Amino acid sequence: MNWFLTFILCVPLVELVLRLPFAGLLGVLSNAGAKAAHVVRSREISDHWKEKVLGAYAQMTFVASLKLAAFLAIVLGVAAFLVVGLEHFFGGFQSFVLDWSGIGACLVFASFYVVLRRKVFHGRL
Repeated sequence: MNWFLTFILCVPLVELVLRLPFAGLLGVLSNAGAKAAHVVRSREISDHWKEKVLGAYAQMTFVASLKLAAFLAIVLGVAAFLVVGLEHFFGGFQSFVLDWSGIGACLVFASFYVVLRRKVFHGRL
């Protein structure tokens, strides 16, 4: 039963992660880092302008990191809520899902669900 409940747990969590804009935030972090590295290496930009531009890139990185942390907190909060709820109805589930076998099952089931979802929604079944 715990294996089935683990799959049931993974489905809403995968859907939540896919709907939150993680990729956009990671793109902002990557672009800000690349632009900052370009500015630092450039010999044509004066130190005065480097200070101003790097401050702006640091702010972009900080804001994107805070948003990323907030989205991760949302996902972890939903996961905790679901685990506690399932534990209430099916005793022993929490200890199973927090064990290495449960974590491994979550990884396998989530990966399987992502592949299955992609094949069904993109018509490549």
